[in-house]
Amino acid sequence: MRNRSSAALIRKVLDPTVYSLLETSWASPVPPGRSIEWILDHLLVPPPITTLRVNAVDAEKVEDVIATATKLFYPRDVQRHSLLDDVLIVNHDTVSSSEGLPSRTKQREDPRAKECFVNSDRGCSTNCHAATSISTRTRTVAAGQESQFQRDNKDHDEVVLRTDQRKGLKENGGGQLPVILVDRRCGQAVLRGAHVFSGGVLASEPHLRVGEMVEVFTLPGRLHKSKLAVECANVQRNQEMSSIHSSAVAAQPSELPLHGQKSQEADAHHASENIRAGGEERSTSADKSDPESNGELRGGDCDCGRSEAQNDETEQEHLASVLRGTYLRAALPERVRKTGIFCGRGIIRQNLGQVYAGKPGIAVEMESAIDLSTLPACLVAQNLPSIVVGHVLSPQPGERVLDMCAAPGGKTLHLATLMKGHGLIVAVERSKTRAEKLRSFLSTSSHASIVEIVCGDSAKGTWQSTQLGKGSHGRGFIGYFDRVLADVPCTALGLRPRIDFEGLTDRVVLAAAKYQREFLKSGCQLLKTGGTLVYSTCSVSRAENEENVAWALRHLPLMLEPAEPFVGTHTFENGDRGARLFPPGEAEKLQRFCPSGNTIGFFIAKFRNTGTG
Repeated sequence: MRNRSSAALIRKVLDPTVYSLLETSWASPVPPGRSIEWILDHLLVPPPITTLRVNAVDAEKVEDVIATATKLFYPRDVQRHSLLDDVLIVNHDTVSSSEGLPSRTKQREDPRAKECFVNSDRGCSTNCHAATSISTRTRTVAAGQESQFQRDNKDHDEVVLRTDQRKGLKENGGGQLPVILVDRRCGQAVLRGAHVFSGGVLASEPHLRVGEMVEVFTLPGRLHKSKLAVECANVQRNQEMSSIHSSAVAAQPSELPLHGQKSQEADAHHASENIRAGGEERSTSADKSDPESNGELRGGDCDCGRSEAQNDETEQEHLASVLRGTYLRAALPERVRKTGIFCGRGIIRQNLGQVYAGKPGIAVEMESAIDLSTLPACLVAQNLPSIVVGHVLSPQPGERVLDMCAAPGGKTLHLATLMKGHGLIVAVERSKTRAEKLRSFLSTSSHASIVEIVCGDSAKGTWQSTQLGKGSHGRGFIGYFDRVLADVPCTALGLRPRIDFEGLTDRVVLAAAKYQREFLKSGCQLLKTGGTLVYSTCSVSRAENEENVAWALRHLPLMLEPAEPFVGTHTFENGDRGARLFPPGEAEKLQRFCPSGNTIGFFIAKFRNTGTG
């Protein structure tokens, strides 16, 4: 997937305890000739597609929505998903012709993840569905050369990854553009499709002008401050102050090194990143600026790893403060290229002196950015697995549905769409801030009027419904709901691209899994006999997924059902990795999305309440 000489490998970014936990308990099959590390390395790069959901109850309007999407994203190619009628695929690496017909680079999209399974008697086999970026092999292709490669290899299971979007796929050597270094969260936002806002810029090569093309890099999460910051400081000290002044003034009078200066727009790129994630994934680690809006496990959820998180964040903030406003001179640009993560190319839109002084706005306009911030109400940007969750739950018009962790609302709105605006959805959200944002998001769709937004804790049952009027809290609705969605808070170990793993240790993962069981227990109590409960996470850890399913089957009156439709892979248990968690035939009812496919890593399990026990 990437040049092995690159330092931007998941092993160097993840905490060693987390990497070891994932490697030793990996629940999914590994393609022949590949490794778990190869799969996990995909977490550092963005999926090659963007998925949109058609937010329309009337089937006759779907074609109009598709036409709208085609115009909005031109010249990128927009296709309809082959299995899900309400899903559109925006291909990053293919374009439509000027006549509106598919170009020669277009391939038929069948965006199911790579379907691999392990049979302990037969070994590992794979069944790979052709798609624009699903593979068991990769090839480095320079930007502008991918069309011919795709034509020549359209029947092969190879990934075509554009070099201007992936670190390590960039050719080293001559013709390199100047370097701009951004902080880790900004880099993550850029990889998800955002521009570079001034608050995220840390350092740059000197003498850069507005309108100049640059390469944007960020630093791996576990790079110690001495690795680069000290080098940068040493180079700065070795420069004669007179020559620094003269050269800086000659180039851009306002671009003097401003060590340690804080930007006044620190949160701009965080907000952009949330948009890039489709407004859907609660468990993105980017939005640390507002503790209530961050959907990862918060401090009150689990105690483990709190000191590690604080220490890591403190070190990263110190590193950013040391680097912010410095010039990358001498060998430092090459050092950044070797140790950093390549985020893409863009054009400088602001004088860097003004950027370092805190002027708000876009500092670098990225080539590959896709603006999802102004989508019409008929289109909702969501990761593909997040859409599949709604179809697995499959709520029907007139039913009573509980969404246990509703904000920011993409899945909630999808459920209302599937119910055609008839029935009741109780959407519970613990954070008041996120509940208000959820209310605002749903207000743009008339069929979302069936949603009652409730602020409370669904894990503890401490919420109250004014519409239902039964009891003072959620525990008064035992056996009441036809369907329950438990899309629980998680460690987000499946989100991609993700390069920010602050404070995430093995203890945090295990504590998260334990906390998630509270949602399963509470959701089961509120589900009527024969009702459906869907459990999902955007994590790839077995502790949060298969092990929690096994726990639920042992302790709750639940039985597994196939998590259909299967757009991702079936989970086939690997008998070589410890004792089996499930009886024969049960594991294959689970659905996993592998991060080495064209989506984020994700997990879905579907239960039916047996009413026994």
